[in-house]
Amino acid sequence: METVLAVSKRPCSFDKVIGQDTLIRSIRSRIEKGRMPKAWLFSGPSGGGKTTLARILAVSLQQEDYSDFGNFPPSDNPIESSSMSSYDIHEINAAQHNKIDDIAEIIEISQYAPNAGSRYKIFIWDEAHRITTQAQQLLLKPTEDATNRAVWIFCTTEPGKLNLTLKRRCARYEVSELDARGIRVLLMRVGKAAGIERLAEFYEAVKKSSILKTPGMILHALEKFASDGDLGTAFQPEGFQGDVFHMVQSMTRGNWKDVSKELGDGKMTAETARGLRALASGYLRTMLLKAGATNKGVAISRTIDEFADNARTYDD
Repeated sequence: METVLAVSKRPCSFDKVIGQDTLIRSIRSRIEKGRMPKAWLFSGPSGGGKTTLARILAVSLQQEDYSDFGNFPPSDNPIESSSMSSYDIHEINAAQHNKIDDIAEIIEISQYAPNAGSRYKIFIWDEAHRITTQAQQLLLKPTEDATNRAVWIFCTTEPGKLNLTLKRRCARYEVSELDARGIRVLLMRVGKAAGIERLAEFYEAVKKSSILKTPGMILHALEKFASDGDLGTAFQPEGFQGDVFHMVQSMTRGNWKDVSKELGDGKMTAETARGLRALASGYLRTMLLKAGATNKGVAISRTIDEFADNARTYDD
């Protein structure tokens, strides 16, 4: 396939977003009631669509007519880079721009009036948890200031790393993982349009895996499956040769010898490590929900905590 499915088939309108109906209704309700926050926070698992929702929200806020908020004609793709550039919208990767000097410069820009044709000057922060503690402090004042026309949208997989006061100033939304129906709708919509065969087989494998629960992760696996037809490799992060399922099960049992075997020499790129972590975290979250307040649930919760504590190894 010429383009990555997760990018080329990204929804560009709220009515095309799958599995986030409650979240979208809440956003529209705020807008209809005239309660327009100056700061927003989207949190949730990797590949869940946080940045996509942020982009749709940002472009929608720039429109003159809010009567059908977040929806655009099928022929439009307002969240493409070329379309977004016509508005005063700034997308910032906090993994690269997270220090005090970076934040101070952006806050300075936010003081100016929006460009012609824009209602607001909007800043979308991807991986917002990567903003340093001191830099987050600088954001407290501008996110509280209701007099200027700047809007701040934060996206993160780890909201616990954000300043508590900063979070309280945001309209907070947690992006949900897809249920079985959402997965089926996603595969039918994207897979059929792309002419991918054996979708029913792939769907059953995704359901059984308990590991692929977000659109981005599912479509990444679907693209690999479409390329080689191998379900075994479709669910593996690029560059990882071990068995993700066996590794995570060994983690919950505290069998670190088996975990070590699956990891091999442990040498992998940061991208592979992040992909592995996302898959393992998704599986652990699902197992925790199933286990509930049992001894197994406690063990899984402890594993998640250890996993999060060690995540910075490949983030720094």
